[in-house]
Amino acid sequence: MKKIFAKSFIILMSFLLVSCGEQAIDFDALGENEYQPIETKGEIGSFSLLTPVDNISTVELPTFTWEEAENASNYTLEVASTITFEQGTDLIPLLDTELYLKKQGIATTSFNLSSAIRIKDRSYYWRVTAHNDDHTKACNEAYGAFYLAANANEEIPIEIGDIENWIVHPQGSQADISINNTNFFGNSKESLAIEFTMEQTKTGSSESDGWIVVTKSAEMELYGTDSLYFNFYYMGHDADVFVRFLDSDNEYWHCEIQVARNSKQTVILDFDDFQLRTKDSYIGDGIFGYQNIKYFEVVFEHSFGDGVCLFSDIKAIRYERYSHMFLDSLDFNDYEKSTWINEAYNFNPAIGDEGRSLTLNYDSNPNEHNTKGIGSAGYGFVRIPINRYFSKGDAIKVDVKYTGYTTANMILRIYEQDTDRWSYTHPYSNLVAGQYKTLIIPFGAFDKSQILGDGTKQFYYIINLQFGLNKIYDSGTLSFSNFEIVSLDNEIDDEERIANVGMDGVIDNFESYETSNELYYKWMLSNTNKDEYIALEKEYKTGGSANKAAGKITYKSDMGMAAYTIPTSVTAEGTNALSIWIKDGTLKSDNAAFNYLADAHPQMTIQLRLISGEEYRYTITALKGAWYEYNIPYSLFTINNPELFYEGPAPITGEAISYFSIGVQYFYKLENGSAYPVYSSANPVYLDNIKLTDATSYEEIVKEKVLIPDNEDEKLCYVDDFENYQSDSELYEMWSDGVGFAYSEMNVSNNTAGQPNNEQSMSLKYQGNSPSVNYFLATNFADDVDARGMKISLLGDNQATVYINIYLEMSGTTVQFRYTLTNLVSVWKEYSIGFDNFTNISSSSSVLITRNNVKFIKKITFGIVNNVDANISYVNVDDMIFDGNMTYSHLSSTAL
Repeated sequence: MKKIFAKSFIILMSFLLVSCGEQAIDFDALGENEYQPIETKGEIGSFSLLTPVDNISTVELPTFTWEEAENASNYTLEVASTITFEQGTDLIPLLDTELYLKKQGIATTSFNLSSAIRIKDRSYYWRVTAHNDDHTKACNEAYGAFYLAANANEEIPIEIGDIENWIVHPQGSQADISINNTNFFGNSKESLAIEFTMEQTKTGSSESDGWIVVTKSAEMELYGTDSLYFNFYYMGHDADVFVRFLDSDNEYWHCEIQVARNSKQTVILDFDDFQLRTKDSYIGDGIFGYQNIKYFEVVFEHSFGDGVCLFSDIKAIRYERYSHMFLDSLDFNDYEKSTWINEAYNFNPAIGDEGRSLTLNYDSNPNEHNTKGIGSAGYGFVRIPINRYFSKGDAIKVDVKYTGYTTANMILRIYEQDTDRWSYTHPYSNLVAGQYKTLIIPFGAFDKSQILGDGTKQFYYIINLQFGLNKIYDSGTLSFSNFEIVSLDNEIDDEERIANVGMDGVIDNFESYETSNELYYKWMLSNTNKDEYIALEKEYKTGGSANKAAGKITYKSDMGMAAYTIPTSVTAEGTNALSIWIKDGTLKSDNAAFNYLADAHPQMTIQLRLISGEEYRYTITALKGAWYEYNIPYSLFTINNPELFYEGPAPITGEAISYFSIGVQYFYKLENGSAYPVYSSANPVYLDNIKLTDATSYEEIVKEKVLIPDNEDEKLCYVDDFENYQSDSELYEMWSDGVGFAYSEMNVSNNTAGQPNNEQSMSLKYQGNSPSVNYFLATNFADDVDARGMKISLLGDNQATVYINIYLEMSGTTVQFRYTLTNLVSVWKEYSIGFDNFTNISSSSSVLITRNNVKFIKKITFGIVNNVDANISYVNVDDMIFDGNMTYSHLSSTAL
């Protein structure tokens, strides 16, 4: 949508401007129009306007001409933006969007305006009055008209020029600026270089710490353009970088750059995407008058570390001239197949539907393109070089279908300019075999896959798109069609976003979502923290299989608050409090400077916004590392914006809540209290069971079993002996079935080895010659658990292969360890397995399980297969113990 002007004025240099006919400003050097008084008398003859008339269009200011009037000694020219030639008054001046000019004493029958009229693409009106000593006569016409059109400029450079043209705002933090003439971008142009250190970011007023503004005065017209183009490079700590203009009515308009650190970027910003800066700034008409600018600025915010930035080849452009650089929709025929790369498997991809569809073909057996079947690797991708920018939008819309086995996952990966790779996974079980299903995948739903760049999701310049799948061991096809970039707001109705809170009071318990992308249809994420992400969590939840899923959100330390908001419509009555289950998964930085800290749990702020605009907040100063239910009465929330309510804010009632929000942040500090940012990313916080209740007092209730050392032997930690379960349903509240196959089932069993006080075990069902079952226990080990291995009692069927997996989460990365037992015997045995016998099967990590990182074990799983027959069978598990008395390398088994 084109922006319009609402404020306008004219810069006058050599002609007279009269407002209301009362003030006259004399100008020198009128040239050929200079007036010399001549005494003339008698009636003035009629005369007509000559040019311009009939609303003729012109890109140059016209020469105004009219007929000579008999007995006229001089003329007055008026030019206005209204046909009534409104002049305004001292009390009610003209709006800045309007124009009135008056030039008196013109001796000839023509006149040239010697300074530009600022506002273009609109009609103007003019008239002439003739004068002599005794008489005045208006021209025959009421007015003449002309249309002043803007030049259709292809490009307008904003020259960098000399360094003297640039200044660093004295009130903000300081930086060093210079002109770089090394042809850094290979464009044969100089660059503006901006450098700052952590010490410099701490200069300036307390309100301006980390805020750097570099300004150039650049009064110029940008008519005929609609976007800003420049080359850009940034290296250093996290920072928000903006370009900003001061427009003609003194409003500041800015647009954030999607920074890909350590990458040479070409950036194109649509003027329609610029936002008005309102904090401590003048607000005029609220419309970006980019056609006339006064200042060009580079602004850094939240820059609390070292940084180096270069700008080059800055120019206003027409987007259409660069549209070929952007990807709106995907035509697979546009990309030469010889440049495509197969990863792990050659799918011999087929293009169909005139380039709109792509089909991946895979076989369980070797074929002419592969020496092994797809099951050998179990995954594969086709990488298609794109080398284009994603167009405007915040989501991918694509049709997907499959044939064959249903246990696989469709995966779409995006490889960015800074070599970060992001991945979205969608299970076949949520697709329809043989039929296309339309998926809308928000950019935010893509998770980290391989981070070699800055770890910030830009989704701006894309090197390649990667189409593939995993967990596949049989023949089939996977097809993609009608791939396009869309705006989520255009695809999801506002009504779909609202959480309808009924009599159960539930705002969100994460049970209604099938896949993580659906969360973005409800939840709205901020972008100030740079690491906002929300996903379904089906493993690190509490409640076992009885609880389908929790939610996971992430944040980056030492940055602005990561905020998550869901709109609500509440019909629940009689509520007094908010209840929410929370578990913090943040791992403290391993920087030695923070050894004095026991942990690094973030602060969470909960906000309830009422229909009438009141914002009430409650802050949990430090979350806990286990699942807790927080019951928070409304009376403990405090008003955040009381200044908006002159008669006092309305109190909280459940029915009045229109938005629920949470915000998470943590700042690392040295022992002396000074800030020491480390910008650790992907810190998880888990949420569940957010609801309105009738609780009247504050409570914190633990909802998860924390595994602690045994009272009698501190070297032992009993994980589960299965004695306390009264039913299968209680077992399912602790343990989870990770796959939900028809043949997967857990039961409390009375089959034990017969030791004293040993009356129950856990029975695990599986089927031979079928995909593995997956049973798991989410764990939370206390910091003081001292273990070097695991003891576990098992009963097999002489055929089963059992995979015991331990998942360790460190520094935002999950590492999987596995110990395999084959042909598990049909008698009870106790297996003692030192941690060194568990193989690290995460190729990207060299981490080992040690007594120091047991506290980071988040999950223990059992997988069971056999290739002997297709019968249903069972494996029993009992007495899982983490043991610190054995050595890491110990390995033994004992019949019970």
